[in-house]
This record gives sequence, structure tokens and C-alpha cells, in this order.
Amino acid sequence: MNRCKPSVKAALLLSAVALNAEAAARYNITDLGTLGGLTSSAAAINDLGQIVGTADTASGVNSAFIFSNGQMADLGNFGAIGAAPTAINNSGQIIGQLIDLTGPRGFLHTNGQLVDFGVNRFANGINNHGQVVGTEIVNGGFLYANGAYANLGLTASSNFHGINDSGQITGDMVFANNEYHAFFNSNGQVTDLGTLGGTFSSGRAINGVGQIAGISTLVGDDYAQMHAFLWDNGVMTDLGTLGGDSSHVNDINDAGEIVGDITAANGDLRPFLYANGTMADLNTLIALDSGWSLLSAAGINNSGQIVGSGINPEGYQRAFLLTPVAAVPLPAAIWLFGSALAGFSWTSGKRRIKK
Repeated sequence: MNRCKPSVKAALLLSAVALNAEAAARYNITDLGTLGGLTSSAAAINDLGQIVGTADTASGVNSAFIFSNGQMADLGNFGAIGAAPTAINNSGQIIGQLIDLTGPRGFLHTNGQLVDFGVNRFANGINNHGQVVGTEIVNGGFLYANGAYANLGLTASSNFHGINDSGQITGDMVFANNEYHAFFNSNGQVTDLGTLGGTFSSGRAINGVGQIAGISTLVGDDYAQMHAFLWDNGVMTDLGTLGGDSSHVNDINDAGEIVGDITAANGDLRPFLYANGTMADLNTLIALDSGWSLLSAAGINNSGQIVGSGINPEGYQRAFLLTPVAAVPLPAAIWLFGSALAGFSWTSGKRRIKK
């Protein structure tokens, strides 16, 4: 009877465990670092892998950054007290908010030039044509294109959050009974997306095929029980909360993959990925021994790369990049384990025959 030595069995079992761990880890994680300080946070990523966010400098000042080709560059704060990027398109145009004594001001950074949208205007979304949507506190949602503003006639009680390359827009606005509902605006036709049962919903992101990711209350306007949703071809799907109190959407790519955050009763955050009809905690999709505790997922591009913030192995909050990996599928891992075991048994038997 052929027998493996205990040490060989252990080695083979450890190899199988390693293969299974690799199969479970769907993403490699990269710490984006800082601008010389201790902390950073990522806000968005484009299809070229360029990332924007904020980071501490060596002097302790929080500054806007762009991360490209493995390097983080300081964008400064564009003359304001602070700057918080919210999105970047494939041309490298960046939008966000400036923080100043006069109040928040939306901005567009394009070709080295800054377009200041003015006080109490928030820049929320940008497409690859440089069209920007946002909200003005007094006049509601606005579209900025070719140097001009338009509110598209969608009332002063509206907020624009996302725009795709076809010019389709989502956000929220007042419909019947003075309720704010998520909407889909395509070629001037406005569709009320409804809610998940409550009185409030909001479209937060829209992809190239018109799918919308957003948030909705389940009962009344109980914002503590908010759930993320996917609206696709007239159907709104509740994405759930993975056992948390509420969930919030941040981004959606053209494959319908959605990222966001789950809030527990104690206020703790966990990032989620919704893909192929399933919601998963991103902490379960990275290597178990990574040392990271992921807190928030802010953006996802069409390659499936995800950015956000978490606590790194040294205990600091850092911007991260998750990159999909080609894991060894579980059946393949089992096959490799079986092949190694069979090979060892064959070799042991052959040696015994020679004796």
C-alpha cells in the first residue's frame, strides 16, 4: 500500500489551502499612499485607471490628488481652503467641491484650467464629453455644457447626480404629493422611478446603457432604513444591506456592477460590491491575510477596478485600489491537489518497485 510521509501530506494540504485562498481572493489591493502625511481617501476612478481623492501632505494640510501610473500627484486646493474631487472622466477632467469661507463651490478642472461654478453649486457627475451635472441650492439641478448652465426645466426642487455619454441624467426631484423620487431623464422625457415602498428615492449614478443605481426608503421617509437599488428597464431591485441597517450607492459601471457602503446600527461602515445579482462585502473578496479593513467603496470603472478607503495594516486610513485577479478556480485547485498527490504516489510506488 502506498503511503505519503506526514510531512509531504502537510505540504500538499498547505498547497491546497493556498490554492483555495487564491481562488477566494478576487482582488489585489494597492495602498495609494499619501502626499507626505498619514491619511488619504479615494473618490473616483476612470477607465484609464486614473484616481482622484484627497490626502494629507507633510505639513498636515489635506489636498486634492490625482493618482496615475503608480504615482500620486498633488493638485493643491485651487486657491481655496480645501478641495474635494468627486469624479474624473476618461479625458482627465475632474469635478468636485471647493471649500471656502463663502461656502461650498462646485468646480471643473480641465486642461489645467479651473471653472468655478460659484457659491452653493455642487458638481456631482461628469461624462466623457465634459458635460457636468450638479445642484444649485436655489435653482435646483443644473447641466453645465459648452460653458453654459441649464436646469432643463426640471423644477427648482431637483438634484442632478449622474450623467452618461448619451446625455441621460438621473437624480431626484419633486413629483406628486411633494415626494422626492429618483428620475431618469432621456431626450427631455422624464420617468419617475418610484421607490422601494417609502416616500423618498434618489438616483445616484447612471451607466452607459441607462441602468441607474440609487437609494430609497422602505417606509415613509425613514432615512435610517435606506436601501440601495438598481433600476433596469423599468424594474427597481432592492439590493439589501448584508444584515446592516442601511446601504448607500456610490457608483455603477457599464456591466451593471455597483459599489457602495453598508451602515451598521453602531455606525460602522462596510463596502459592498453588487454583481450578477449578488451583494458581497468587499472585505471577503481580498486575501484574508492582507491586514486591511475596508470601510468604503467610492468608485468602479469598466475594467472592474474599485477605489475607496480603509484601514491599512499599519492602522492608518488610506485610499486603496482593488484590481481584479485571475484566481485559480476551486475545481482547478482541487485538480492540482489531486494531480500532485497522484504524482507523488506514482513516484513512491515506482521507487518501491526498483527496490
